Amino acid sequence: MRLIKDERHDFSSDISTDFGFKKGLMNRTVLKFFRSIQVHFPFAQDLKFSVQRTIRSVMDRTHEKEFELVTLFSNPKNNVFIDIGANRGDAIQSILMRQPDSKVFAFEPNGYLASKLNRLYGNDDRVKIFNYGLGDVSSQFDLYVPFYNQYMFDGLASFKEQNARDWLRNRLYGYSEKKLDVKKVRCQVKRLDEFGLSPCFIKIDVQGFEYEVLRGGEETIRKARPVILMESPAHRELDFLYALEYQPFILRGDTLRSGTKNYNVFFIPEEAVIPLQKKYQIETGVRKAA
Repeated sequence: MRLIKDERHDFSSDISTDFGFKKGLMNRTVLKFFRSIQVHFPFAQDLKFSVQRTIRSVMDRTHEKEFELVTLFSNPKNNVFIDIGANRGDAIQSILMRQPDSKVFAFEPNGYLASKLNRLYGNDDRVKIFNYGLGDVSSQFDLYVPFYNQYMFDGLASFKEQNARDWLRNRLYGYSEKKLDVKKVRCQVKRLDEFGLSPCFIKIDVQGFEYEVLRGGEETIRKARPVILMESPAHRELDFLYALEYQPFILRGDTLRSGTKNYNVFFIPEEAVIPLQKKYQIETGVRKAA
């Protein structure tokens, strides 16, 4: 099994998302500059995320625009949401903002982050936190989490130690190997199908492990027919979901358009597209990347 991190997925730790701005708004030099500054203030990391959550709550704004649409995908009989790769809990907050009566099952293999999620949502009956990764087999693995100057780059965690060590070398000004500490976290992986859930919506953000997650949840997907939101799906994920009669859509302005060329991609069961068109503007197309 593998977990691949690359430059597209550095958003978890970068200051570039502090107030919800997308990474594409800054070039690599600016990102490197801010990244190099933030590692000198590891004590402020949790404060940063706390400020983000507060700002979103006050402004009544979801962390990503796609989550404004979650109200379309639930109904009184099925209000179960699954967050796979919960990280800092941004998606949990966004779901609860728009669907306050929902039930959220969140999966996060990184024990450091799972403990933070439990502090945030442990007393919320609407949220259940699982310190598991999801894949296609039940097993255990080592997750390598890089810390630089005690600043945790949780978004760069990898199943491969060398990947966790190498990424920051050319992406910090004044980089020093002595300040890098890669911690090994023992994690459990389970299959989504083991949990017997019937979700209306699944968000998958697992940095290269999407196909394994889908395979381990195939029975759940076939039975519940949830809408799936996934980052940067590759050909294997597309082929898998096409075979299950799903169509890909991307959000452009106020319209869901058929296609896959976007950071976030919705996959909607074919039988649900026409009913959803009565609630929202959806432009259908052929089954291929657009």
